[in-house]
Amino acid sequence: MQFSYQYTLDKAFYRECFQQCAPYSAANKPKYLLLISLVALGLFSIYGLNNHYLGNFMILLAVLECIAYYFKEAWWVQRQLWSRAGGSKVEVNVTNKGIETKNRGNTMSWTWGEFLQIHRTEKGIVLVSNKGNHYLSDAHMPDGLLEQILQKVKK
Repeated sequence: MQFSYQYTLDKAFYRECFQQCAPYSAANKPKYLLLISLVALGLFSIYGLNNHYLGNFMILLAVLECIAYYFKEAWWVQRQLWSRAGGSKVEVNVTNKGIETKNRGNTMSWTWGEFLQIHRTEKGIVLVSNKGNHYLSDAHMPDGLLEQILQKVKK
């Protein structure tokens, strides 16, 4: 088996990647304990210690955390676009040994045994390894490659 294809790391790809990987990410949940703690410490500082600066700072940190959670997708996509890889072409090679990606001189490879799980999404697949989640979009894959990957990872 030998498949090869390319795609561009553009805004549309990063949005798709975030949306398809989010359900399988541990960072997808809001940090309720942190928010409650910051507000409680802020109120304690204001009313218990009579330190309004510290209290307001803690409460503003909680508000900032809420804003960061609300805009997490837009912020993640923008950070990826600002990175060195943003806007560049990625070459993906799929062989009997595993998957290899090349981007601006940076080569990453995974053997089939490194993947612990595979999740089929509506627009691609999420491969889970010890190193994290890896997303491959259906939009650029050659015909028949998706079935080959599903067979290799399930073995």
